[in-house]
Amino acid sequence: MLAAVPAVATAQKVAQGIVFLDQDRDGQHGPGEPPLPGVRVSNGRDVVPTRKDGRYELSIDDDILFVIKPRGYMTPVDSLNLPRFYNIRKPAGSPEALRYAGGTPTGPLPESIGFPLLQHDEPRVATAARDPGAMLETAAAPEARPDLAGLAVQLLVESAQRISERDQV
Repeated sequence: MLAAVPAVATAQKVAQGIVFLDQDRDGQHGPGEPPLPGVRVSNGRDVVPTRKDGRYELSIDDDILFVIKPRGYMTPVDSLNLPRFYNIRKPAGSPEALRYAGGTPTGPLPESIGFPLLQHDEPRVATAARDPGAMLETAAAPEARPDLAGLAVQLLVESAQRISERDQV
């Protein structure tokens, strides 16, 4: 039998903040740290892109607010090397009727919730369907990424077989 969990009525509010390039890696938006436009932020239901000034607004109640990492960036990590890309908003905490302890109250919504991002070079990994040229480059230059060379050849062969099979139908 399922235990009834009492509903907690919360007024929906609007979270706002900025997504920015954290050049000094302190987690705070400081002078000279550029905003990042076009980065998506979500509450798990809605997704909004940041404006030209890196700012966003999103309705929120008992939600987890998070940033969707764009290519070429990474989120900061904590002491356990876990990515810090979210902000939990549970003003009243978890219901007490739970079998296991939940989250403690996060309190009122802060005036601004910022998401720092760090620049991060990412290897160009392509699929044959999206970018066969990049797959061929990887296959032709295994010294650049030996870990991907075999995979690239395998994906090219499989893609060519699928295309051949499709064209024969």
